[in-house]
Amino acid sequence: MLKIEKNELCTGCGACKNICKQNAISIIEDEEGFLKPLVDHYKCINCSLCDNICPIFNYKSSNTKNPKSFLFMNKDKIEKEKSSSGAFFPLIAKYIIEQNGIVFGVIWDENIKAIQASAQNFDELEKMRGSKYVQADTKSTFKEVQYFLDKGKVVLYSGTPCQIAGLKSFLKKDYQNLITIDLICHGVPSRKIFEYYKKMFLKQKRDNTKIININMRPKPVKFEYIHYWKIETLLKTYKISMQKNPFVLTFLYNLNLNKSCINCRFNCLPRVGDITIGDFNGVEYFENNLKVEDGVSVILLNNKKGERFYEEISKQQISKEVPFEKVVRYNLNIVEATRPHEKRDAFFKNFLLKEQSMEDFAKRYIKIYPFEIIYIYKRLPNFIKKIIKKILAKND
Repeated sequence: MLKIEKNELCTGCGACKNICKQNAISIIEDEEGFLKPLVDHYKCINCSLCDNICPIFNYKSSNTKNPKSFLFMNKDKIEKEKSSSGAFFPLIAKYIIEQNGIVFGVIWDENIKAIQASAQNFDELEKMRGSKYVQADTKSTFKEVQYFLDKGKVVLYSGTPCQIAGLKSFLKKDYQNLITIDLICHGVPSRKIFEYYKKMFLKQKRDNTKIININMRPKPVKFEYIHYWKIETLLKTYKISMQKNPFVLTFLYNLNLNKSCINCRFNCLPRVGDITIGDFNGVEYFENNLKVEDGVSVILLNNKKGERFYEEISKQQISKEVPFEKVVRYNLNIVEATRPHEKRDAFFKNFLLKEQSMEDFAKRYIKIYPFEIIYIYKRLPNFIKKIIKKILAKND
């Protein structure tokens, strides 16, 4: 019997499915569009393997609470232009491939759904480029990781903190040939809402083909900013401003996040991965000539294994150690979960009834501010943001 089934704390990491020897557990989308386990009680033999490895109940990180933190930029301009941030992941991923190792990361499948997959060569690695702001299905990758580790292969696994916790709980021991990367995670938005957005997008564009790729974080070109999506269909390529993208807005304003993200047990110290990576928000307060749009990553080294790997691959790159306490000031998801929008439940209730279009939903629940104001606001220290939020709340 799976204790976490139908529990709001469940992250859908898939550890229970991967451990079940009876194939009694499936990972499916719940009513809100989040991945959750479903138990076939005819197959279940009550062995409790799933409960014993569920990271919600069993995982505790042994990493340091005082990680070393670095500003990182890949010197390869082409690599950086093709990546969402500072191009750290492709650097370490290529290093692993060169060691005849295996890399696991998120790709779009043929239906533009996010899934965890493996790469054993550079061509397969290309599919993992770019951020995918939607919950990814881990499929059977935990079992695949264990297979390769037991074969002596070096394995890199990158994912959200809850996915890394699920993987480590599943494996039950620390493999020296495994390196894990967790992301500074804002939370994962609903897969159902993402599917609805894609459907409505094609309808509005009168594009009768299909979406073949979505780049959610193109690098800026000349005077452009990164605040748009690039959506490719069989017919043409579209640029969609984030301000006009209702899916992005409901994500950024915390309306479409999983309840487990709101109650996240893994966006905290100590971190779960050997290495933590993310956009270096607030980098301009460390380096006056840089901004996050330039492609700058923040790297946290959470244990000795992470330090060894970073020392090996960061040679010849732009890397500078920075004070951890100042990094956290501008990147709160390192130490705490995202706070929910107060109308989050009402949003889902009304969305499921499909009373309005996504654009109408965004306008109904979100105050849309000019891009320039948002751009400046994002770069303010968090204590100033809190003051502004309190003032706005009083005026509502």
